[in-house]
Amino acid sequence: MKNDFKKVEITWQDINASDGGWITKEEMDNHDVAVCKDICYIYRETDDKIFTFSSINSNGNDSYEFGFATAFPKGCIKSIREL
Repeated sequence: MKNDFKKVEITWQDINASDGGWITKEEMDNHDVAVCKDICYIYRETDDKIFTFSSINSNGNDSYEFGFATAFPKGCIKSIREL
């Protein structure tokens, strides 16, 4: 099976909520978003989203199944590095 999809590392920001309990001013001052990384293949891209997958299965005759599909809003992406 030939894989023509670009392999990348995407660094992105996610919501980071506290556990709901009380936190100190110092903890509040240091509270920030979570910074995450995904290693994946780009399936397609639109003006505002990138669609990726991490696994691919060939069923023969150019028929494929994809695993771990993710849709990223471009606004949360910090960087994309080709691997």
